Amino acid sequence: MLLGNLIPTPDTVQHEHYLGDGPDGPQWAAPVALACRIEHGQKHVQLADSRVVVLTATVFLLGDVDVSTQDRLTWAGKTHTVEQLDTMTWLDGRPMHHEAGVV
Repeated sequence: MLLGNLIPTPDTVQHEHYLGDGPDGPQWAAPVALACRIEHGQKHVQLADSRVVVLTATVFLLGDVDVSTQDRLTWAGKTHTVEQLDTMTWLDGRPMHHEAGVV
């Protein structure tokens, strides 16, 4: 698969969509395998809620994936939380791909 018909997606992550807080704390959906591209690298960012976090990787996901902040992405035996999400769009408004910054 290619992101935007240009960028290869050689990696795979397990995606758990955040369902909200339940009586026992945060809840996530069952994991689903997704094709993606992972770029490792640290970056300090200030989020909309004024928190400053250190992102450890950016995960590029296909545009048809339903992803949001607080979702979990797992690869190489380690679970990461999506803290920052940017969605690139085509001129007609359809999502091209998502760039998920994770900690």
